[in-house]
Amino acid sequence: MKVLHLMSKNPISATPNIPFKDVWKLIFEKRISGLPITGKGHQLVGIISEEDLIERLYPSYEQYFFDPLSAKNFEEMEKNLTDVSKLRAKDVMNKNVFTTTEETPIMKAASVMLVNRVSCLPVIKTKKGMATLIGIICKGDIFGQLFRSMRQKK
Repeated sequence: MKVLHLMSKNPISATPNIPFKDVWKLIFEKRISGLPITGKGHQLVGIISEEDLIERLYPSYEQYFFDPLSAKNFEEMEKNLTDVSKLRAKDVMNKNVFTTTEETPIMKAASVMLVNRVSCLPVIKTKKGMATLIGIICKGDIFGQLFRSMRQKK
């Protein structure tokens, strides 16, 4: 089976200038694990995961190393929410995006996700060196299909 058969077409995406709070809202209200970030012509420029958002709330390794006592202050972390509210998608997104195509076998896509510890892959079509977002596939899509296939074989 190919990615084409399981991918979500026309995935929810956002632009690089969308505010952090709106990214947060999209990811959690729409119950998606990854939000592709697109530029002109639906060109894929990055992706933001739930983990990317949550990581922004925790102290960096540098803060922890130099001030381990305040790095463990979880009430202080809540105050950081106001600091991250000034960020935009472009400040949080991963620019090194693992992607797949429609013709990729689903087991290969699943392997890419597992090896790279990502929960979804944007599905792209490349024309003239430009990666255009055409869909998204997540671990749940693949493993749900594998589970249904196993049940049918019984």
